[in-house]
This record gives sequence, structure tokens and C-alpha cells, in this order.
Amino acid sequence: MKISKAIAKQVKGAKDKMLSLPPKKRDMASEADGKRICNTCVEESSVGSSDEPIVFDPTSTGITNPQIATFGDFLACINNHDLRGATLLLTDDAAFVFRALDGSFVHEMAWEDFAEESKKLSDSFPDFSIKHKSVSQGKDGVLKIHHAIASGTHSGAPYGVGPFPPIEASNTRVVNDPEDMHITFHDGRIQKIEWFAKGENVGPAGLYTQIGGFPLV
Repeated sequence: MKISKAIAKQVKGAKDKMLSLPPKKRDMASEADGKRICNTCVEESSVGSSDEPIVFDPTSTGITNPQIATFGDFLACINNHDLRGATLLLTDDAAFVFRALDGSFVHEMAWEDFAEESKKLSDSFPDFSIKHKSVSQGKDGVLKIHHAIASGTHSGAPYGVGPFPPIEASNTRVVNDPEDMHITFHDGRIQKIEWFAKGENVGPAGLYTQIGGFPLV
């Protein structure tokens, strides 16, 4: 079993609920407009897949697809460490599903557990962010985010995953391997995000590896 799968199962088993968070201002589009996407979340524009999906240019202005606007707002909240704002964009039963390189199921997290891990990441990597290359949407309505990369600098709190020991910060810059995200909506809100690994260093385990956590000695 790969390390990333082992850690994923540990994270899934977490039972502690999300810690109370201080209120923060939401960097989101006006609800009346609902048409903004956070340009800072985009790495560069690229052409979509060969199955002729509808391809959008995330760097353009005036995007009218409401699902892309909602995703842009959600990612802006994650990048700005605004978990309260992100919660408002999700259904009550929102799920986060993680898949391996071959597309096989690894594990699933509820929003409470995902948010708790996000809080740990922002405490340890104050500049943590996720940027992507392009967005497309197939006939099934699933929004596809291509080549999403998580990165940050370990300059904050010690960081550990699962039962493994936290590593003290040393200002190490880390960049994960790419992942694709498939997003399903219900009544205008995000109901499920599936993460498809495109490399070995993905998720919290990928960050932990790059700051010296793995392999264990």
C-alpha cells in the first residue's frame, strides 16, 4: 500500500469535529451577481479534454456559468482560509472523495473532517493555496477542474498527518503533484468533490513528505 493511501485512511478515521473558527470576511462575489471567479486561483488557461466538453477560459471576465462562479468562490475561500464562507457554498451532506492514480477509490471525508484538515494546513502553511489550469464541463453537468496544484511554505505551526509526528517549520516551500477535481452540484451548491491524483505527492501526505515527514526513520 502506498503511503498516501495509508495516511488517507488515517484522516478518514478522524472523529474530532472542526474547531470553532474566528469570523473572517468572505472574499466572494456578490450573491446578486454570482458570476465572478477568483482569477488568483488560476495558473494558466489551457484547452480541455478531447471528448469535446464545454471549455471555459477561467482568466476571462464576465463568466456567466453559475457553477463555475460557485466553484471560484469556494476555492477563493479555501485559499483565503475562510472556512465559514466555504461552508455556505456546500450542501449539508457534502462529500470529498479521493482517488488514486488509476482512478480507484481511496477514501471519503465529510466536510467537517476536510475543514479540520484545512485549518491545520493554513496554520502550518500560511500561504497555502490551490491553483488550476483550466475548467471544463461535460454533457453530464459535472464540472471538471484540470491540473490543480496545492502549494505553500511551511513557516507556521509544526505539521503532521494522522498519528505521525509533527515536523517543525523550516520555511520549506512545497509543491504537490497535480490533481483533477470533478465537482457535482445540487440546488446551486457543491455536493461532492472528487480528487483524482496525477502523481505520488498529493494531499496532506504529499506535503508531509516534502517537509521531511516520510519516509519515517
